[in-house]
Amino acid sequence: MSTPPSRAAADRRRALVLAVGFVNIAASIGFTRFALTVIMPDMRRGLGLSYTELGTLATIGFALYMVVSPMAGVVGVRVGTRWTIAASLALIALGLGGLALASGFWTALAANLLVQLGGAGANAAGFTIAAGWFTARRGAATGIMMGGAGAGVVLVGQLVPRILAATPDGWRAAWGGIAAVSALIAIVCGVLLPDSRSAPRSDVAAWLGSRPALRGDVRIWVLSALVGAFGFSHIVFGTFFAAHLTTGGWTIGRIGHMWSIVGVVTIVSGLIGGALSDRIGRFRTLGVLLAGQAAASMILASAVGHAGVLAALLLYGGTLMGFPAVVGALSGDLAGPDASRVMGFVNVFFSGGQMLGPFLAGMVIDATGTVGPALTLAAAVATAGAAAALIAARRLVAVTPAAIGG
Repeated sequence: MSTPPSRAAADRRRALVLAVGFVNIAASIGFTRFALTVIMPDMRRGLGLSYTELGTLATIGFALYMVVSPMAGVVGVRVGTRWTIAASLALIALGLGGLALASGFWTALAANLLVQLGGAGANAAGFTIAAGWFTARRGAATGIMMGGAGAGVVLVGQLVPRILAATPDGWRAAWGGIAAVSALIAIVCGVLLPDSRSAPRSDVAAWLGSRPALRGDVRIWVLSALVGAFGFSHIVFGTFFAAHLTTGGWTIGRIGHMWSIVGVVTIVSGLIGGALSDRIGRFRTLGVLLAGQAAASMILASAVGHAGVLAALLLYGGTLMGFPAVVGALSGDLAGPDASRVMGFVNVFFSGGQMLGPFLAGMVIDATGTVGPALTLAAAVATAGAAAALIAARRLVAVTPAAIGG
């Protein structure tokens, strides 16, 4: 029989979990996804890729992420979050290094597949890493970790453009630098992150009682649908934000300056969403966050003035990382040590929404000749999701922190 850790020791471990979880999300989301947006134009020119090849590279990567996510969740349960995250970040670093050395489409595709493979594992485990260490404040804890994505965006936005401008092959140096930082974070996670299996035994005992109810749990299916709606709506906004504003006379420099606001706001958006879910409930908070995404798309669709764009960005960034924070917390509520399995499952729907959103939005833009209707479509999907979440909050009995020991 192992002796339970003292309260002070447990608190120190919780603080370490938050810090390491923060840098994991910075690497697996902030560096990879948002650096890709900044570096890809120079990389496309450097490798002589067509836009079709560039789109194919991204689409195949998202497809692999969608397929691997459920398996990544299973691995997280079997081997623990510590080694899942460390190994996944190592794959990300290897893939980013491959992008730095890419000589053409096929080598870039292979490297990006490694990045997406590692991203699926790091995210499935990272979104639920707080499940083993927090109960009453699980949402806030997960939200703090999600702030790493915003920090990664800010860092990428500040440093990568300077690296790109330094040399004609700056995109290679940028990928190489990000790969090195990701490798360092992988080592930090492997050395410092306490494994989920060493979490307080009282939490584990409570979780074990909820495990038999996981199969066929309607709440997980509802959660998956909400995650799909979020994936659809947020990617349409992010993908066509610049295109919409350029038609309104905005310069790329001005658009980039405004977009950096999203990175700053997302640092705290996860904490706000997670903490709110601790107070008013997970499903209700997901409804609020989806409503915020819907409002952001509608405002952007109808206004290209500075005030309207600023309001849209604040709503978008202010609800962006709160959503995965609440999803991670709810997965922990429902599944405890199996939380990464739930996250892997719902990530399939997230990836599906991300793949379907730009495709349908592009068809709408081609048919109408303007981006506004595509943003309206994104708002409609988010609104439907918000309504479903609020209905679920009233009709489905969600596991609460109090129900699992505080």
